[in-house]
Amino acid sequence: MKICPRCTANREVKTRGVCMPCYMRIRRAAAKTSHRRRNGETIAQLLAARDQSWRTKLHGRTIKGDGPDACHEWTGPVNKNGYGVVHIGLHTLLAHRLVHAINTGDARAEVVMHTCDNPQCCNPDHLRSGTYQENMDDMKAKMRGPDPSKLGQHLRDRKAHPKAKAVMTPRGQYASSALAAEDLDMEHRTVSRWASQGKNGFSYV
Repeated sequence: MKICPRCTANREVKTRGVCMPCYMRIRRAAAKTSHRRRNGETIAQLLAARDQSWRTKLHGRTIKGDGPDACHEWTGPVNKNGYGVVHIGLHTLLAHRLVHAINTGDARAEVVMHTCDNPQCCNPDHLRSGTYQENMDDMKAKMRGPDPSKLGQHLRDRKAHPKAKAVMTPRGQYASSALAAEDLDMEHRTVSRWASQGKNGFSYV
């Protein structure tokens, strides 16, 4: 069992080389002094650092496909969108952005686009710098974006709104307090307040 080097409680190392209480203390301290980093600031600092041992970790998690034009597949963890991520210290970085910065020196690109449309690819030849607008245009051109006609539709539907709660009134049940207020010719906030307090025959279902 590996013991945490940062404290004297002889706790087992759980994550990032320290025990869980020490890790949480580090995170809380960082949150108090943190500022919103500019795009690529962390990567630029890593490239300029004397310790470059993280490169071995990065390159050790890619597998080159067959042929010179094949994707270099990321074998490490991925985020919810399928992009490879690498943990260096307390930072979580996109693997393809890091590879692109190493090969081009451009650490501060707005976005790094995949010409192969493979989010787990880390082949430098398949990556290029771009802008947010270029990325959106590319997504639309390849029909990968959401249907514009349906965008935000659930927010306009007061029955299917994410925060809609069914409410019971003296006149019956409604799918949301907004619909109840409209039908009862009342203020929306009055219906919400009465329903939350269980007053005058109103209540949330």
